Amino acid sequence: MDTLYKARIIDHYKSPRNYGELDDLDHKSLQKNLSCGDEIEVFLKVKDDLISDIKFTGRGCAISIAAMSLLSEKLKGLSLSEARDISENDILESVGIKHGSARSKCALLGFKAVSEALNS
Repeated sequence: MDTLYKARIIDHYKSPRNYGELDDLDHKSLQKNLSCGDEIEVFLKVKDDLISDIKFTGRGCAISIAAMSLLSEKLKGLSLSEARDISENDILESVGIKHGSARSKCALLGFKAVSEALNS
């Protein structure tokens, strides 16, 4: 992982964007990584087929929190169809993690929560 990705992860871990709960929500999902104990809960507000707001809470390593923070920024304002088109590889690339690496489960935890929420 190069210096740019490390700085980005640290920034989003220390100051996660869109962190907190939504009172008025349409979808939510909780995902846990049983091997390490990380948890991410996602809250989505949808209006006119667009993600009008997204928040998340949780606890976990720098990679799981940073990846969810980055994903939340990307999702806000997207249509549901556009949000569903985001892939695991998009998430892994955003934090500089290779698919299949030991940390890929951490990076994908929030993505799995969002995917489940979008399909609920």
